[in-house]
Amino acid sequence: MPISIRCAAQGRYHIHATPTTSTACQLAIMSLRATFKEIKSCCPGAGIIEANYSCPNVSKGQGALYTDAGQVAALSQALVTALGREVPLIIKVGAFLSKHQLDDVLVAAAAAGVRGVAGINGLSRHIVNTDGLPALGPDRPTSGVCGAPIRQAALEFVQSAREIINRQGLGLTLIGVGGVTCAQHVDDMLDAGADIVQSATGMMWNPLLACDHHQLADREKAGVAKQKSGFDHGWLVAQAVLNS
Repeated sequence: MPISIRCAAQGRYHIHATPTTSTACQLAIMSLRATFKEIKSCCPGAGIIEANYSCPNVSKGQGALYTDAGQVAALSQALVTALGREVPLIIKVGAFLSKHQLDDVLVAAAAAGVRGVAGINGLSRHIVNTDGLPALGPDRPTSGVCGAPIRQAALEFVQSAREIINRQGLGLTLIGVGGVTCAQHVDDMLDAGADIVQSATGMMWNPLLACDHHQLADREKAGVAKQKSGFDHGWLVAQAVLNS
């Protein structure tokens, strides 16, 4: 049951925990409750905390916490209690085997006081070399895959989660993450139903990804204005000068 804590930025923490049995979950609850209380006392200015309930690198025998609605409810309620209502708790999840399973987890999370859900984490896949053998060695036939290969799964998660959140009236903030590697992918996530879009691998390859999206948005706005006006770009420039 690995548990770790990582400070991603000032005022924001990522908590990683992968308890795999009900007993392990109870130990995780006690451990993370103490950890959250420590964070709250030493960093009173934290505006938001995200707890990562998923890990693509656990073995199949260990299971996945985020797919168990009962464990999600128990752990989330304990963490919300430790944090207090003034600090929103977001939970990060992976891909689900069924929409029914996702429905149960989102309902349980909302009832426990979770304020938002982020998905998806990396996907566990068999990684092989050119000889067809495990690329990371025989002891590790699978590994978490992130970036472009998981984009479609991430979009499908966001679409399903949005439908459930709206239908159930859960009020959860939906954060889309997974495979966002260019500016258009941000719009794709928003169109799928995300309230907020995150990028990790994409930002590693392109640190200016957010800037690229702002530029894309500016071009799209200009295009809409041109289409509505019926004039060419020169008219937009003239309007900008006149309005300055």
